[in-house]
Amino acid sequence: MDEGSGSLADLVISLAGDIDEPLRLLISAVCYLLALGLFAQGCFRLLRASERVQGVSGMGTALCFVVSVVLVTLPSWIVAGEMTMFGERTGGVEATLGYSGGGEGVDAMNRLLKAVFVIVGLVGLIAFVRGLFVLRAAADGRPGATAGGAAVMMFGGLLAWHMVPVIGALQSSLGIKVLEIS
Repeated sequence: MDEGSGSLADLVISLAGDIDEPLRLLISAVCYLLALGLFAQGCFRLLRASERVQGVSGMGTALCFVVSVVLVTLPSWIVAGEMTMFGERTGGVEATLGYSGGGEGVDAMNRLLKAVFVIVGLVGLIAFVRGLFVLRAAADGRPGATAGGAAVMMFGGLLAWHMVPVIGALQSSLGIKVLEIS
């Protein structure tokens, strides 16, 4: 995997490096806009309920406000979830991944794995946010939306967001020394 060879691995590494920070910024902006929209929707639902019109349940209205607060404070929720599941990390990579090739292949494979983990983490962040909306839909009683499905989506998104600590936890739990990638 030479630098600038145009291989698929180099393209994935470049893609992950180029989209990581802008996509996180975009996701934060979208979360703020969605939070504002949910807050407004919750206010309109309260107004409709106060006019004594047969409206939606109070739980859905309350979750509009709760989800809007979670979306505004999403980074701290992600950190809180990480601390809950993995404890305080001392920094650095906690997982050991091995490549059976030698020399330059190890460095190139490590760069590729980091790029793949960046993409998986961004997909996990999107899954976590989607789980919040499924939870709100479940509170409104929409068909196909369940609280269990929302919890699984949020938990899976949190695991995907922190893929390297998950691999490290699995390795230490199962007694795996090195995963061979050949």
